[in-house]
Amino acid sequence: MVRVVTPSPEPTATPKPRIRNYRVKSGDTLTTIALRFNVPSLHLQCMNGILNKNVVVLGARLQIPPEGYSCPPGWRRAAR
Repeated sequence: MVRVVTPSPEPTATPKPRIRNYRVKSGDTLTTIALRFNVPSLHLQCMNGILNKNVVVLGARLQIPPEGYSCPPGWRRAAR
């Protein structure tokens, strides 16, 4: 009897989530940036440590959260 052994496939590494960057331009709001990248504005806030969603600094470089991102437990934004 001949026994054929096939090697098991190499495990495929899970790709790192892609984090994009965006430079805030005149007229941008957190909401318009979130809509442009199809991400929740809350995730944009917590990833970038923005406590007041009404204050976005012109020229600031924001990180755009990857798909599947969630805010860390206990993260709080400023009261409205």
